[in-house]
Amino acid sequence: MKPERHDRLILTIKRLAAEFLERPKTATGTPAPLITVSNVDLSGNAQRATIYLTVFPDESEALGLRLAEAARGPLRAELQTRLSLKRAPYLEVAIDEREKKRRSKNDAPAR
Repeated sequence: MKPERHDRLILTIKRLAAEFLERPKTATGTPAPLITVSNVDLSGNAQRATIYLTVFPDESEALGLRLAEAARGPLRAELQTRLSLKRAPYLEVAIDEREKKRRSKNDAPAR
């Protein structure tokens, strides 16, 4: 896959994932946490993509991750219809630990 197409595919996955996770629904009607897509890693052959998320508040990370995992199937189907690929990449979701570390460093008091 050409680098330009690879980069375009990453941006498309990131944009669509952000749209899907913008207003996640919870089964109990409880307020859903704020979920943002911070990064997407795509394998060289475009068969696997990892979507890195941040969740606010931090206490709702587990709920946010479950909601994102539940959205993988519909998101993959939407990618399949919007992109001209033989097969949409398999999607994984994960909490962005690098972003958490960066935030914790910024929140730490200055010495």
